[in-house]
Amino acid sequence: MESYRSHYGYQKLRNIVQERPYNGLINQGATDYLNSILQCLYMTEDFRQEVERFVPDQRNPDKESLMQELQKLFKEMKKGDCTPEGITQRLGIANAYEQEDVVEYYQKSLKAIGPQSSKVFEGKMSNKTKCINDHIFEEEFHFFTIPLSIEAGHSEVFNVHNGLQTFFERIKLDEDNWLYCKQCGQKNETETWNEIKDLPKILTLYPKRFYFDYYKMRPVKNHCPMDIPLQLVMSPNSKYDLYAVINHIGNESGGHYNAVIKSFEDGKWYCFDDTSVREDSESSFRLSQQAYLLMYRNVEVDRLSPDETSTNEYYELVTTLLQRIQHFISVFKESKFPSNYKETEILCHEFLDFKKTHLPEIEAYKKHCYKTFEVAVQAGQIKIAPSYHPTNVEKEWCQLQTAKRQRLLTKEFKQVYCFHRHLVKQCREFSVPLTQPELDKAKICYIQDLLVCLENKQIQIQNMEWGADLQSNGSHLGITLHQSIKDFKSNIDHAHADETQLTPANRQAYRSYLEKLDMKYKTLLELHKTKKNLKQHCHNFMTNRQDSEPGLFGADECKKADYNNLPHSLEQGE
Repeated sequence: MESYRSHYGYQKLRNIVQERPYNGLINQGATDYLNSILQCLYMTEDFRQEVERFVPDQRNPDKESLMQELQKLFKEMKKGDCTPEGITQRLGIANAYEQEDVVEYYQKSLKAIGPQSSKVFEGKMSNKTKCINDHIFEEEFHFFTIPLSIEAGHSEVFNVHNGLQTFFERIKLDEDNWLYCKQCGQKNETETWNEIKDLPKILTLYPKRFYFDYYKMRPVKNHCPMDIPLQLVMSPNSKYDLYAVINHIGNESGGHYNAVIKSFEDGKWYCFDDTSVREDSESSFRLSQQAYLLMYRNVEVDRLSPDETSTNEYYELVTTLLQRIQHFISVFKESKFPSNYKETEILCHEFLDFKKTHLPEIEAYKKHCYKTFEVAVQAGQIKIAPSYHPTNVEKEWCQLQTAKRQRLLTKEFKQVYCFHRHLVKQCREFSVPLTQPELDKAKICYIQDLLVCLENKQIQIQNMEWGADLQSNGSHLGITLHQSIKDFKSNIDHAHADETQLTPANRQAYRSYLEKLDMKYKTLLELHKTKKNLKQHCHNFMTNRQDSEPGLFGADECKKADYNNLPHSLEQGE
């Protein structure tokens, strides 16, 4: 009976899997990044056809080995869930349990596939530099991805359109970075920019969420939400539709990758998460904080008449504009007021940032929509649905302005009220004097902290290393630790003065702490004096020897060995 249930459960699961239009890939340890890439390649129509009709070179069977593995894998993916072990081996992934960066392996995979088979993903770009005398130097290169820079610490919505615009804008280099112009024979003021020469069929954008934080001295991931357009217009004749988003769920320490892909076969969105494949929607990545790689498919603009093209472009712009306006209206209307002054302060800063950044940006975008299509609308070349008319946009805009004013007035009142309550509470707390037991406890805690601090300073001096050269020895003599030990005397005097304010019951215990404090401070002074004298002798010795023998502290290993024994000799002599 048990075996029958087990068989029935397996059969039921198998039937469910077979009902899926697409199958998953088995994670070999931490290869979710590779699975996401392979699913995107499989769901790219032109590339799948290229793989299926690939014929290996019989004269050199190893030349296109990765394409052969892809061909095998794509066949298996039509049957059911499978493991891309062959791909892992061909890409030289030695440790399947170590997660890699999906962008790095996306580019690595396309390079390994070969230029002929990966041409649908490859474009050509030129980097141009121009000097002040209009001499232009151009360097062409091929690309698989276009990086979009996100400023460190950016927390607002990142707009992909703006990121692309930033990538292609002209930049004037600082004087330290001016380039040498061969025609001028000198370094001149330099301007640089990027230009697209050939757009690929598949355009891949790479928002750079990871950056190196020099304050923390480690990589950090930016989790800002991202406004991902469903369509990009790269030129009047080049339009792209979004069809794949690879997400990174996690932080700089690690995480998990999956892919949300639009099928070219049925037009539906699916989420591919290793062996899990489920139907999804565009809402899963709109204003996403996890989107890490965006893939756009070129659409044939020639198939649309000029009127239809203009109408669709207008609808796209107005739809985006209305969505952004309605988003902020809902934020203002639905968000609850804070319960304390700190939350109020944070909310106030967010609102001021909205007024300073987002509101002017939406206003400029609205003007751009009207200016771009003003002539076409007036001439009747664009067929406008009732909900897309400029008057409807203005109605939504007025609602946003009203919500903004209500939010501002209510919030400012709430902020003042909360700050007032906090101030009154703090005044009451500070006006209540401490009881004698509380005062005794505070003073005993203070002297205990002084003892701990003295012990830490003693450990610091004992562990102080000898300098490896004359310069470092000199720096050790001037560090602030020596001065802080002298200044510590005033804290001890203050502790002695507090003894008279304690109750008789606690005075004896306090006095024992004072005795320990005096004894430890005396020991610390002696240790400090000894160490400092030794360092001074060492510094003087090294100074004299360097003057008489300049090569003593050079790269010679024997001299270094003699010098390393010097601190021990000085301590014995002392």
